[in-house]
Amino acid sequence: MKEQTILDSKLAELDTEGDDKRFEDAREELSSRLSEVHTRLSEMDAASGPARAAALLAGTSQEIGLHS
Repeated sequence: MKEQTILDSKLAELDTEGDDKRFEDAREELSSRLSEVHTRLSEMDAASGPARAAALLAGTSQEIGLHS
């Protein structure tokens, strides 16, 4: 997700430079990379990651007697 933010920032920065050819070339490359990032996030079900981590941690803490 952090990489997505970085790519979006680079696109916005290029857009303000006014170099249309450079912007179009970079936009194509960054858009392709952003698509790859979205695909990977989707494949790993990144949106549910925090909830899964919390469930794992809750289960672990119960196993070692930290929760009642």
